[in-house]
Amino acid sequence: MMAAFPVIPRRRVIWSLIAAVALLALAFVVTHMLKLQGYPEQLGLRQRFNMDGEATLPAWFESTLMLVASALLAIIAAGKQANTDRFRLGWWTLAAGFLYMSADETVSIHEMFNRAGHALPIAAHGLVNGPWVVFGMAAALVVGIGYLRFLADLPPATRWRFVLAGACFLGGALGVEMLAAALVDSLGLEAQPSGWEQRGDFPIEYMWYVVVEESLEMLGVILFIDALLGYLQAEPARVPAVAPAPAGRT
Repeated sequence: MMAAFPVIPRRRVIWSLIAAVALLALAFVVTHMLKLQGYPEQLGLRQRFNMDGEATLPAWFESTLMLVASALLAIIAAGKQANTDRFRLGWWTLAAGFLYMSADETVSIHEMFNRAGHALPIAAHGLVNGPWVVFGMAAALVVGIGYLRFLADLPPATRWRFVLAGACFLGGALGVEMLAAALVDSLGLEAQPSGWEQRGDFPIEYMWYVVVEESLEMLGVILFIDALLGYLQAEPARVPAVAPAPAGRT
C-alpha cells in the first residue's frame, strides 16, 4: 500500500503558482514595452524576464515546475511498483518524460529537432516555421493513443484534470507556437541576425503571442501538478492494503 501523502494546502499552493505566472508575464510585458519606448537594458531586467529567451527567470520557473511534476510522478510510480500495478511503467515513463522536458526547457534540446527539420523536406514556413512542432505533434499523438487505457483506469476526476492540463499545455506549446511561427514568417523576423529572440527584437504583436504561449504551458503544468497532488492524497484510500502473510507456527 502506498504510504499516505502529507496533506498540504493544495489550493493555496496552486493559486500561488498561478500568481507567480501572472507576475512573470506582467514583468515581461512591462520590460518589453519599456524596450520599445527606448529603454533597452533596464539594468539587465529585460533579459531576465524575457519569456522568449533562454537562461531567464520564466524558463527557470517552468523547468522547476516540470521537475516537481516529474518528482510527484516518480513517487506515484514507486508506489505502483511496490504493488505491481499494471500501469506502473506508464507512470515511470511520464516521470522520465517530464524530467526530459525540464532539461529541455533549460537547454533547448528541441532546437536540435529544428535543425533536423530544416535538413528534411519539410516546408519550414508559415505555421511550421519552427519544424520541431511537426515532431512535437507526432509525439503528442503517439503518447495520446498509447495512454488511452492508462487514462481510462484513472479516477474520473483525475482523468479529466489530466486531459485539461494536457490540452492547456499543448495549446500553448504547439497551437500558439504555430500561430507565433506564422507571425514570425509574415513579419520576416528571422531575417534579422541570429539571437533576435534573446535580444527582444520583436514587435508588440509577437510579444502577446509569447505571453499567451508561455503562460498556457506553465498553467498546463500547474494544473497537472494539482491533479497529481490530489491523486497522491487520495491514493491510500484507493489502493487496497496487502494483507501480511500469516506467521508460521512453531
